[in-house]
Amino acid sequence: MIKKLRAKHVPETAYLIMFMIFSAAAFIEGTTLTHVFGVDRLMALTYRIYQLSVLGVLGKIFFLDDSTKKTKTGIFLTLAVLYFICHRAQAMAPFFMAIFIFGAVGVDWKKILKCFFFTGLLFTCLSLFGALFRIIPNMAQSRTYFGIPFRRFSMGIATPTDFAAHVFSLMMAAVLLRDFKCDRKCLILLSLIAFLTFALTDARLDLILMILLLLCTAFYDKIKAFITASGPGFFGIIIGGYALFDLWITHVYYMPSRFWETLDRFLSSRLFYGNVAMKQCQVPPLFGRFIPQNGNGLMLKPGERYFFIDSSIVRMWTMFGIVFTILMIMLTAFLIIRGFSTKYVPLLVILALIVIESAIDHHLWDISYNVLFVAAFADWSSLTRRQR
Repeated sequence: MIKKLRAKHVPETAYLIMFMIFSAAAFIEGTTLTHVFGVDRLMALTYRIYQLSVLGVLGKIFFLDDSTKKTKTGIFLTLAVLYFICHRAQAMAPFFMAIFIFGAVGVDWKKILKCFFFTGLLFTCLSLFGALFRIIPNMAQSRTYFGIPFRRFSMGIATPTDFAAHVFSLMMAAVLLRDFKCDRKCLILLSLIAFLTFALTDARLDLILMILLLLCTAFYDKIKAFITASGPGFFGIIIGGYALFDLWITHVYYMPSRFWETLDRFLSSRLFYGNVAMKQCQVPPLFGRFIPQNGNGLMLKPGERYFFIDSSIVRMWTMFGIVFTILMIMLTAFLIIRGFSTKYVPLLVILALIVIESAIDHHLWDISYNVLFVAAFADWSSLTRRQR
């Protein structure tokens, strides 16, 4: 019995350590430390950390996990296809996340979630205090309302919106750790964090997502009853329909129209740039393609024009292609079916919020922002014990 516990404990501990190292490096890469050490130097360092942590997880998958040869062959082939797609798109985040998804077999999901929360909380606080005490740059942008300019701050992260996205991801993780069982004090605290974040960053869309999260927490019992009654098929149709709707409005966006112009202004030009990407890619690639983009928080070189695809759904369709989209549909469907079969409704609520967020955010496959997909093959036995 002791040997079995040790045999489980070693790979789980190794995975959690690699996960924390990787998510910390991913977080650092998205901070204004790039302006201190230089983009190329910092990215080279974080990429080496990615490689080392990923190699550790691959070692767990192929040498420590008690899986059949057929399963390991399937994992290897899937990762090979993902590497080919991500290499063509020149965006490796989905490939790295896939390794952590497969590596989570036998690892307690709650432990992974705690590692994500406390690692993110630590580095968010370090970034916040580093910016306040001018240890790292605090990028400032302007936005005008009714002719009055307002300042928005990134608090040590690359952009103000990215900082707000980090806060939103931490709020989701905190609520998920508590299984949406939050008292009035907890809701007041989360509300204060949400509106303070908005006051610093002026991230309108992230504020809406935070309010949605607060409403889901306040009325969780009713939402749980609705989701349970809907069943996996209807819930999956809602999720898929939302993703198709985002692709549709991006495709039909027409700037001279007053309606589209107002909607695009509210969405901070996400429709315009997504529409440009879809026009460049009339037929989605089978295995991904590279789309040159200039984002970097509007800190562009002289002569460069801003162009960035913020929607993860549009990025998936135009950059990563048809095969990758099918794999994402399969992964989402697996999470929905497993969530319903185990009655883990909190995960289903967070999954819906993440899909909503993916229409306005490009961090869907960044493990320092989103850890939910890692739950697909993780160990949920502690959840079933709690329910019993």
